[in-house]
Amino acid sequence: MQGCRRGLIGIALALCGVLRLVFGPLPQDPSYHILADTPRCGPIPRAGNVLINLSILIVRIGTGVAIACLLLLRRGRHSGAPWLWAALALDIALTVAERFDNEIYSATGMFVSGHNVKHVLAGVLLGCTLAWLLLREPSSPSGDRPQLS
Repeated sequence: MQGCRRGLIGIALALCGVLRLVFGPLPQDPSYHILADTPRCGPIPRAGNVLINLSILIVRIGTGVAIACLLLLRRGRHSGAPWLWAALALDIALTVAERFDNEIYSATGMFVSGHNVKHVLAGVLLGCTLAWLLLREPSSPSGDRPQLS
């Protein structure tokens, strides 16, 4: 089963790369940005941008809190929890990098922005998640907990 999962993940990653090379950047319809660039909706300036970012923030925080709670409160059925802890730490780091976007840009002599750092950290976070999926092993059953059949 482990080899089958690794093979499928490898095929999916290779297919993504091939599709990117074949199709190149996808053209975007200019109307795509209408919601994000909405000047005002009631008292909220740039309302579309604010609402989209707020929904992304809620999902990211909710996911991070849920994973942390599961790691802290429930014994996992698989090994490799350090990979998930690393992913959570990277999620916090990329949020901080995005928050200090201009400061990082100034500190690096206008070479790298916090937004760039965020994308690099997001790639490493994905790598941690994939490593957890590929390297995890079923945990041995604990004697102090009843086993589900």
